[in-house]
Amino acid sequence: MYFAPNCDILYLHVGVFILVKKGDFMKKIKNFLSEVKKELGKVKWPNRKDMVKYSIATISFVIFFAVFFYIIDLGVAFIKTLV
Repeated sequence: MYFAPNCDILYLHVGVFILVKKGDFMKKIKNFLSEVKKELGKVKWPNRKDMVKYSIATISFVIFFAVFFYIIDLGVAFIKTLV
């Protein structure tokens, strides 16, 4: 198998790889991480009050649907015993 002499191998998935010029790879990683930092600075994070409100809503929905599907399951199991 032939590999370019001044390249590193970057494995993406099993059996799939790309060749990246040495030195260029580290610049791309540094650039990517700096862009990530910039984008995270633009994010409007929820405050504590909103976070509590969203968490309570999420937990309430999860409990509601767990009970709902449990009741449905009990009903289907009861009907199966009658048949």
